[in-house]
Amino acid sequence: MPGFPIELAFSTADRSLRYCVEIADPASDPRQRLATAANLLSQMSTVAPKPDVLDRLSNLQADRELKYGAWIGGRHSKNSDRYKLYVEVPIA
Repeated sequence: MPGFPIELAFSTADRSLRYCVEIADPASDPRQRLATAANLLSQMSTVAPKPDVLDRLSNLQADRELKYGAWIGGRHSKNSDRYKLYVEVPIA
């Protein structure tokens, strides 16, 4: 949701800190956010999105109106840091 830069989440399953964040200024072009998010993930994690997967996701966004483009989710505990890439895929 553009305009809401962070969403915190809680679960009874574990004590991990969970969140989802916008990865760019809300006024930035949503079409650039997938590449920005992938770049950030490659800097923060040892597991980066594979180029062929990013190409496929980018193709799903091509020529469609985007509201947010991509977000990054994180989960942190005393044992690990994990990240997710959230990608907007509009229905044609």
